Amino acid sequence: MGSLLDERKAMAAKLRRHIEANLDRAVSLAELGRIAGISPHAARHLFESQMGASPLAYQRGLRAARLRTALKQGASVTNAIYEAGYGSASRAYESAPLA
Repeated sequence: MGSLLDERKAMAAKLRRHIEANLDRAVSLAELGRIAGISPHAARHLFESQMGASPLAYQRGLRAARLRTALKQGASVTNAIYEAGYGSASRAYESAPLA
């Protein structure tokens, strides 16, 4: 049984790395399913069970954290937005609470 748990952890880590490498665009559940070799729904369930958040929530959280970090380090708002992986300023303002 330990090996199945290890496989699930390894697959979730693979999906996590893919999301982290593609913060500049939306990563679909279909894409994650193809990477894992399972259905999109199963990929979402696997990711959530191992990471504690949906793939979308995880990606949004990473972008918001990168944006806040860049702003705290003195980057201009525009540069921080694009470096965090947002495609436009409006996407950053609707997705990341900055207060």
